[in-house]
Order: sequence, then structure tokens, then C-alpha cells
Amino acid sequence: MKKVITRTVTRDFNFPSPSIIGKDGTIWIGTDKVGILLINPNGMLSDYFTEENGLESNDVWGITEDSKGRIWLGTYRGINIYDPQKERLYLLKFPGGSDVNNFRQIYQIGEDLLFVGMARGFSLIDLKTNTATFYNSQNSLGITTIFTGKKTQDGRIWMGSGSGILVFDPQANTLKNLKQSNGLSSDIVFVIKEDRKGQIWVCSDSGVHLFDSKGESMRTIDKSTGLMTDYTSMLFESSKGEIIIGGDVGFSILDPEQKTITHVSAKSGISLRRSTT
Repeated sequence: MKKVITRTVTRDFNFPSPSIIGKDGTIWIGTDKVGILLINPNGMLSDYFTEENGLESNDVWGITEDSKGRIWLGTYRGINIYDPQKERLYLLKFPGGSDVNNFRQIYQIGEDLLFVGMARGFSLIDLKTNTATFYNSQNSLGITTIFTGKKTQDGRIWMGSGSGILVFDPQANTLKNLKQSNGLSSDIVFVIKEDRKGQIWVCSDSGVHLFDSKGESMRTIDKSTGLMTDYTSMLFESSKGEIIIGGDVGFSILDPEQKTITHVSAKSGISLRRSTT
């Protein structure tokens, strides 16, 4: 394993720093007030992409790569778009001042459709038509910052915020809020993922909340039921169908077929205890 010492400050609390591996293999990592860290996996050197060479803000919250290979960077003051073919950096800002240009995570939720979390709601950017639609959740639901978004198989968009989950139905043009007051494990939502069965997993600071394919609440998985920690900020599904959940002290591997949880931490390496779910 190659180690690259960068001395970069990334977020180690609340929402983790964004990162992607580009199509050319370059690793892009958002940092806390020092811009973008670029790492070439084939070499030992790293570099920075900051305000000094055109970045709108050094605090980068969102990174994604679109179908044309362009890198989208969500910052506190706008969205930068880097085109590697032209070696040019562009700036996208919405009309309305700083309040509507305070961006968070960016995700590609369709071949030519981007989801952008914002401090006053969320936006959908259609790359085919070069149009962006802004949805102001602060006015409609009193919810300000939206951090993450996931389009599920039924076409709805599930979003995580500091005020629970928002579920947007583009066909019906409706927006629903799920909060701790109506059964959610926590109002602080870090990650939303859909597994191959259509089940929706929601990571929070109070464990993982699981919904079925219809969007109905099923159960909460937390430290009391087998996880290493209640604080969960990362989740993905393995090729074997295992659900891997990362937290502040390590990660847990859930095997739905065997109904077991395996814990992995830096302290104990890869030899860990098992518990049944």
C-alpha cells in the first residue's frame, strides 16, 4: 500500500470531506479551507487546486464527474466546473446572491442529471438542456441546508439534511419531510443509499434507519443492536450484497443472508468479534 503524506486538513466531524476517483485515475479530495487535493496514484506527489489558481472558494463540499469527464466542485460561493480536455475552469452561479450560491454535495443521479445540495434547498441540473431548477425548501418546509441526495428506482429523490429526510417526487411535484418526531432515528442525516433489493439505508448520528422498497420505515440498526457505534457517516453495498457501514471508530459489515455483523477497526486490525443481527 502506498502512503502519500500531504498534511491536508479534511473534515473529520459531521459530514466527511468529498472525494472521487476520476476517469483518468486522479484522486480529487475536498478539504477544509485549503481547496482541492489532487493525488496521482501512479506517483508519490500530490498537488493543490485553490483560489490562487481560480477556485471560487477553498472550502469544497461537493465533487462529481459528469458523463463528459468534467469535474464539478461545489463550494460555499458557487460551483466550479473543470474541463480537462480544454484545461479550463468555469464558474456557475445562480441569480440571487450568496444565499442561493452556498453549495454542498453534488451527485450524478442520471446520465445527464445532477443533484446539488444547497444552503436553502436543492437544485437539479439538466446537462442535455443546460438548465437548472432550484427548489427552495426553506420557504416550503422551513428546512435550510440539504447535504446529500439519492434517486431511487421509483424515480423519487431522497435527500439528507440537518432536519431529517426530504423525499421529492418529480412526477407529482411533491416534497415530504420525515423527521425524528414521526419515527426517524435522528434528524441529522449523513448518507442515503439504495441497495439491490430497493431498500433504502439512512446513516445518521444515531445509527442506521432502514426503509423498504416502498419507502416504509422498517427498523433502526445502532450500537445496541450490533453496530460498532451510533455515529454512521459512510455506507456502501459489496458485490456479495453485504452492507458496509463506516463510523467514527471503524466499520461494520452486515451480512443479510447470514444475519451477522463483523466489526473492523484500526485498533484491532481485521480480527474482530461477530454478533448476530
